Formats: sequence, structure tokens, C-alpha cells
Amino acid sequence: MPPARAARQRPELVREAFRWSATRKVTRTATVPLEGNSYSVDPALVGRRVELRYELEELAKIEVFLGGKHAGVAPPFVTTRHTHRAVPQAARPAPAETGIDYLGLVVAAHEEEAGTGKIDFAVVMFNAEEDGEELSMSPLLPRALNNAATAALMAGAAAGMDLVDDACAKKAAAEITQD
Repeated sequence: MPPARAARQRPELVREAFRWSATRKVTRTATVPLEGNSYSVDPALVGRRVELRYELEELAKIEVFLGGKHAGVAPPFVTTRHTHRAVPQAARPAPAETGIDYLGLVVAAHEEEAGTGKIDFAVVMFNAEEDGEELSMSPLLPRALNNAATAALMAGAAAGMDLVDDACAKKAAAEITQD
């Protein structure tokens, strides 16, 4: 009988021809390891070397052979991999768009809580002498003057940078950097 005709009459021969096989020793707990998974086998096979026959795409169905004779099916005991590593994995689909910019919401909440790092000198409170020339900073500073902004102002003033335009703000910067 020609091989093509035999394959048409007995498709299980074709399937069997393309199956993979591996030889493993049965552990004393009646399991065999294969491709990162562990499979249960008949406890009568403990300590023996068995042949495992399987298809790459279906690691949940493993057949066990001892001396060329069928010795049962090995169901998965612990499954960590469902297909052989040689089988290309499908790409994960992109998550559905929700229309919500979560990162933008986090940034907005952070900026609202911490401020934007800019100092609004119009809201900084000062004590002015009666003639209006001598200005000193009030002990109460608004929350907008946070630690990061103060550190940036001090570093800029120490480097000789002209950070502000009006005299009131320049006086405040000078008082801050005196320490």
C-alpha cells in the first residue's frame, strides 16, 4: 500500500509521526517533569525510565510508554506552561481604551497638592515699614512657598542668577539666602 493511501486510511499514524517524545525517570512521588510542568503517572512506574509522547501545542495530554508499550496517560500535576516553548506565543491584545488619562489625573493631583514649583510672589505676605522702602518677610508664608521652591530659589541666588524682577521679591530672596 502506498504511504499516501495509508495516511488517508489511518490518520493516527500521521499524528503519531509528528508527536514529540522525551525519556524521563519517574520520581519516588510518581511524577515526571516535562517542560517545567510536573505530571502524575502510575505509582507502579516509580524509579523506572519511561517515554513521554506529546504534541507541542497540547502539554496537558501526555502519554506514557514503558518498553514501547502504552502505560497510561499522565495528567498534569502542576502546570506552569501550557504549550511547548518552541511554539510561537500569540501577542497579548492591547488594552481597550477607556478615554481616561490616569497618568494625567495623578500628575494633576500631585501638582494641586504640592504646587507647580513656581513661587507666586503676589501671595507672599510681607511686613512693610511705613515709608514703603524697607520690606521684611512675614513669618507666615503661604503653602505655595514649599521646600522645593525654596531650595531652587536659594540655589539660583547663590549662583548669582537674577530670578525675580520686582524689588519686593528680590528682598525676600535675599532674606531667604542669608541663612
